[in-house]
Amino acid sequence: MTSLLNFGLRVVSGFPRNQGLVLAGAVAYYTLLSIVPLLVVLPVGLSHVVDEQRLPDTVASNLQLAIPSQAAAVTEQVERFLAHREVVGIVGLLALLFFGSTAFTVVESAMAIIFPDGPAGTCRIK
Repeated sequence: MTSLLNFGLRVVSGFPRNQGLVLAGAVAYYTLLSIVPLLVVLPVGLSHVVDEQRLPDTVASNLQLAIPSQAAAVTEQVERFLAHREVVGIVGLLALLFFGSTAFTVVESAMAIIFPDGPAGTCRIK
C-alpha cells in the first residue's frame, strides 16, 4: 500500500515538472487534427466498396440517431465529398498522413519524457 501511495505522490509531483498538461493538450490537439481528415477520407474510400447512393443514406440514418439536429447538414457535406471524391481523396489522404505522423511524433515525445529510460532491457540510441 505504501509503494502505491509513493508512486501516486511521485506522479502528482512530477506532472507539472514534466509539463504534463502541455503534453496532454498537444496529444489531444494533434489527435483531433488526425481524426478530421480520417472522417473525410473514410466515406470516400467506402464509396469504392459500397453503392454510392446507399452510403449517404446509411450515414444519414446513423447520424439521425447521434445528432438529429445536424444530420441533414452533415449528410449534405458527405454527398459533396462524394461528388468530388478524387480531389477529396488525394488531399484528405495527404492531410491524414501529415497530421497522423505529427500526432505520433508528439506521442513519441511525450512517452520519451514520461519514460526517459525506455522499456527495461532496451538500449536507447543517443
